[in-house]
Amino acid sequence: MENSDWNLTNEEWMKLSRCTKAARQLYPYSGQMQDAWARQAYYKWAEKGVSPEAQRDKQAPNILKTLAKHPPKFNY
Repeated sequence: MENSDWNLTNEEWMKLSRCTKAARQLYPYSGQMQDAWARQAYYKWAEKGVSPEAQRDKQAPNILKTLAKHPPKFNY
């Protein structure tokens, strides 16, 4: 496992987790979109200092209210 690309520091892991959480809120039904959005949010955060929550809120200003009112339904 030493050759893995997943040698993240605790700080990097926490940042990636926040990006993933915001991505799940934006794209609850698409894993591919979640991965793509989380990746770009992480790099934008690292390069420009824009948090994933700010990016999420800019893209979908009322997403938290919408999710609280109408949570995603998963049919597993």
